[in-house]
Amino acid sequence: MQYLKIGEKENLELNISYIEENTCVFTFDKYSYETITNYFADKVLNKFSIIDENKTISYTVEMKLKNIILENQIDKNFDMITVCFEKLQVDDRVSVLEKTVQELTSMLENLQQKVVMR
Repeated sequence: MQYLKIGEKENLELNISYIEENTCVFTFDKYSYETITNYFADKVLNKFSIIDENKTISYTVEMKLKNIILENQIDKNFDMITVCFEKLQVDDRVSVLEKTVQELTSMLENLQQKVVMR
């Protein structure tokens, strides 16, 4: 049994479809689509760990969420959810950080304007 952990969030039981150099694909079959999308919400930059049942971290990687796919399994009695990640390149990390700085700067400017108005 393996579990996925992102930050302080609860561990989700998962099946690893494959981990390659630039891509990581996980499948989940015990959770709702809403649970999975909430778990990965607001994650542009992900540092996640894969943990075995002994709570030992077996794999840690930093990746960018690519997509979440809900697959209806006709022959089985459940929906399978596939989550794909792409490994971040150095320039991707820089652009993510630049975007974050821009967003924070914009939020700060908005707050300053509100303070000035009061």
